[in-house]
Amino acid sequence: MPAQTQKVYAVVPVELPWAAMSFGQSCDTVQVALPTWFHFARDQGAVEVIGVSQETRAPLLEHVERTSGLRIMPIVRLDASISRALSSGERPDQVARAFDVFIERVSGADYVEGFCLEASSLTSAGVDIFGSLVQQMATVLRTQGLRSCVKLPSTVPDSFLVLANRFFDTVIVNGYREYWIGSAPQPLADTGWFAQHIAFLKEHVAPEKLVVELGVHSVDWVSGRPRPETQPFAQTMSALADAGASAEFVRAAGHSQAQYLDEKGLQHRVWMLDAASVQNQILMLQKSDVGSIGLSGLGYEDPGIWAVLDQTTRGVALSDESLRQIVLSEYVEHLGQGPFVAPLSMPQLGLRQVVTDNVTQAVTAMTYLETPKASAVRLYGAGEPNKVVLTFDDGPHPEHTARTLEILQETKTPGSFFVLGNNAVKFPDLVKRILKEGHELGSHTYTHPNMGAVSASRATVEINSTQLLLNGLTGKNMRLYREPYMRSGGPITSREVASLLPLEEAGYVIAGMNVVPRDWVAQTADGLADEIIRQVQSNAGGVVLLHDGGGDQSQTVAALPRVISELRAQGYEFTSLADVLGVSPDMLMPEGNRVTATFGSMSFLAVGNGWSLLQIAFWSVFAIGVLRATALLVLTARHKRHVSPSPRHKPSVTIVIPAYNEGRVIEHCIRRALYTEYADFDIIVVDDGSTDDTYEKAISFAYHPLVTVLRQPNRGKAAALNAALDECQSEVLICIDADSQIAPNAVSLLTPHFSDPQIGAVAGRVVVGNRDSLLTRLQALEYITAQAVERRAKDYLNAITVVPGAIGAWRATALMEAGIFSSETLTEDADMTMAMIRTDYRVVYEDRAIATTEAPASLKGLMTQRLRWSLGMMQAGWKHSGAMIERRSLGRVALPDLAVFGYLMPLIAPLADLFLVILLVEFVTNFGTVKQEYADIITNPLIVAYLALPALEVMSAVVAFKLDPKEDRRLLLLLPAQRVFYRQMLYISVIRALWRAATGSLASWGRMTRAGFQFDQAKLT
Repeated sequence: MPAQTQKVYAVVPVELPWAAMSFGQSCDTVQVALPTWFHFARDQGAVEVIGVSQETRAPLLEHVERTSGLRIMPIVRLDASISRALSSGERPDQVARAFDVFIERVSGADYVEGFCLEASSLTSAGVDIFGSLVQQMATVLRTQGLRSCVKLPSTVPDSFLVLANRFFDTVIVNGYREYWIGSAPQPLADTGWFAQHIAFLKEHVAPEKLVVELGVHSVDWVSGRPRPETQPFAQTMSALADAGASAEFVRAAGHSQAQYLDEKGLQHRVWMLDAASVQNQILMLQKSDVGSIGLSGLGYEDPGIWAVLDQTTRGVALSDESLRQIVLSEYVEHLGQGPFVAPLSMPQLGLRQVVTDNVTQAVTAMTYLETPKASAVRLYGAGEPNKVVLTFDDGPHPEHTARTLEILQETKTPGSFFVLGNNAVKFPDLVKRILKEGHELGSHTYTHPNMGAVSASRATVEINSTQLLLNGLTGKNMRLYREPYMRSGGPITSREVASLLPLEEAGYVIAGMNVVPRDWVAQTADGLADEIIRQVQSNAGGVVLLHDGGGDQSQTVAALPRVISELRAQGYEFTSLADVLGVSPDMLMPEGNRVTATFGSMSFLAVGNGWSLLQIAFWSVFAIGVLRATALLVLTARHKRHVSPSPRHKPSVTIVIPAYNEGRVIEHCIRRALYTEYADFDIIVVDDGSTDDTYEKAISFAYHPLVTVLRQPNRGKAAALNAALDECQSEVLICIDADSQIAPNAVSLLTPHFSDPQIGAVAGRVVVGNRDSLLTRLQALEYITAQAVERRAKDYLNAITVVPGAIGAWRATALMEAGIFSSETLTEDADMTMAMIRTDYRVVYEDRAIATTEAPASLKGLMTQRLRWSLGMMQAGWKHSGAMIERRSLGRVALPDLAVFGYLMPLIAPLADLFLVILLVEFVTNFGTVKQEYADIITNPLIVAYLALPALEVMSAVVAFKLDPKEDRRLLLLLPAQRVFYRQMLYISVIRALWRAATGSLASWGRMTRAGFQFDQAKLT
């Protein structure tokens, strides 16, 4: 992307709490931020510079830290009293001295390259006052090595511009009209006026100093109100959407206007400076060689201006599509008043059609097809004047909460406690005490995350686990909820609204606050008490946010007695949130379900006895692992290959190759299948709606008399297999995957088994062909041990759960009897295998029939494949759970083994590993401090038991390689990596599958990116 040809300044108004959020959408097109952090004020006759709180500055500073090249030049404004005094002829020396003191105090601040004087109010003071003041201020900044800047209105006289140009490094002038009381609705910066204004500014300000500030706001003239209102684009659009009206682009003016009647019948006439006006004005500035532009106020803008700046200031032609969609995500409509929040709606997408001139790139037309609307919340619960509610977050804490409860009891003052689950589980007695002593209890999540930044599933766990815990401890449901990091005044972004909507739908009462003394910042008890009292007086009561946890809250506790006594003396009444809302306490804390409460208590007991649970998990893993490994080895030793009663049986065979987007491998797969050494066979390829060149490559084999190519819309692998079944006339179907390469002798080894009428299917052996990385070698090792031991053991019991899709032979009539392939699961081969066994057929394993396959070469590909397999096996197991009462080994052995080892084991095995880690850490930590030796850890029965499992795995692997003697024994060296790394990846896939199943989010059969491979099958045959 080309570099920007124009430097961009942006005002960040503190009156809009969401202003700094615009930087997240800005595409890093802003180089200088101009926050309105400071103003001159008169205190008892003395002039001083006062700044906003550090908390107010934090959002911008956090963005600056993350963004290279963004600097800050804070704006310093004059309050009304000083402006009036200067306009009345008072000398500016006192103001200049105050500025000098201020700069001495703040110079050297990170990211600040200078300061900017907002001088709009000085134009009425006269040129002499202006000149004297700006000369002194510019000198102060220059002395400190800081850049100087002045900001002027569009109506500034030329004499002021001359002085500004002389003394300041940067001169910012509004590129829009400022309208005052009594003005008529009219364009804010029509094209003709803007062109003349630029020419006027260029006559008096050097081009390297001049910054023309473009308006990005709307101005609303309301009937019956003399003063027009400046408002954000999002507010205007939301009002238009509510009124069923739309904005209209006025080409002569170069920006948009709108008219509508509100719900009170008042007429609104609005002019908007939007993405179209910014585009046209930037083009005019470029034509006039003005190198820097400004934005009148972040938080007011049409979000489309960022696409304009990202393209037009880089000399790139504006894409009409980049302005088409409008999402008002950084603004929230607040309806009503009060500390309680009820989210109403999420943003509605807006659409517009923009037409630009092919030559000049100027916007010539813009039509709003759908008017966008911002998120909305209802604020309520303002309550009666002079009522105060003390609320406490982040507890309970053994010291601060206990002392707070004592003070509240001594002063007979009610309180509301929003507790964290991870603290409540540590101090359950304090939770019960809060309710016992008559206070309100609410949820503050479990671990205090930023709920707008976590996933929906994490948010659900945070809320539900806290509710379950509190219900278990108290027997009550907690409808009161306060979000961590919640803002006074309500949410300001759609992300914050989104995190609250599920809680509103679930029936929670979302409690905010309107008195925020910031007790998490270090301050004295008296200073904190003064601030609480001041805000309560200013607000005539309110909900006070305090903390009894989350840090050292001793000063908060110490401030409470004075706050309570002084406010009571002033006539304030301390009450509860229920009283403010006018509801009964039982409405906010109703009795809970006894079953749920019991479960919550048990959960709490489990958490409180976590170490014991770790021990139980460890011994469960040990028992399951040892019993299963031993059983598999015994059954494998007893296994004998199925012997065909008629070895020369040669049924007709169809090799079926279902394919979806397998263009890179399909030709090789078909070619290898044609090498089959068997008399009576044909091949059917089914393209399942591929979007690549799979069909074109497959149809190139249509000339061959043994190959039939079918094509169908994408309906899944099961449907593709059924299409082949419907087409073929053979007695046996041998299904292979498109990424597989079947050995020439595989068919002749598979088919003789079908001379036994009890055989319904035969599973071949799958070998990983692309063994060119650690990950694929680990998969090769897994395939070898799983097939050589586990499949032989299950063959002995007629309990094979899956005939692999890479190479599996099926009796055609048995497929019909079992109900053909089903799309009800993601693993149709496992589903059919279980169905066939339940139809009283036998499924056997033929280890000599080999197909090589391409295993996933990336971790992402592996995780995706195993997620689908885990989900599919879970579905198939559940579908055939009825087999457990049918007296077959499938139901008595295979399905319980799938449930326990396939799904329970991955859940508890990590706990066993954690248990071992804790033991080792404890040993290392205590070594030398207590009497113990290395022999103690080596002979520890827990360590011995833990090491027994890998020993059995090694034994199983050795047996597997003995049964498959032509396999590469060097793979055995990877057993440690398999245990430490690979096994954990498989566990994660199973856990993901369980979570997907629990949340109803499944997966498609999909595909893997194929690279192709070469593997000599002769080495294994």
